[in-house]
Amino acid sequence: MLAAGLWLLHRRAVPAAGGPGSHARPGVARPVPRALLMVIAVVSVAVAVGSVVEVVRIGESGAKAVWSNSFSTTAQPDHTG
Repeated sequence: MLAAGLWLLHRRAVPAAGGPGSHARPGVARPVPRALLMVIAVVSVAVAVGSVVEVVRIGESGAKAVWSNSFSTTAQPDHTG
């Protein structure tokens, strides 16, 4: 979503090239404030880091469950029927 927002901000800031067959957008192009772009970039990096941390935590908890001998070595009876 952040990438789509950056694309939209860039699209609003850059005027369309005029000429035959072009679809020029009416109005004056407004530049995007640099501070806004920096905030969006910082939020993007924070979300990416948070995602990596969660993936690592989930992977480690799964590995601990598998490798901590928390399973039975005897077969369980089949109760389907």
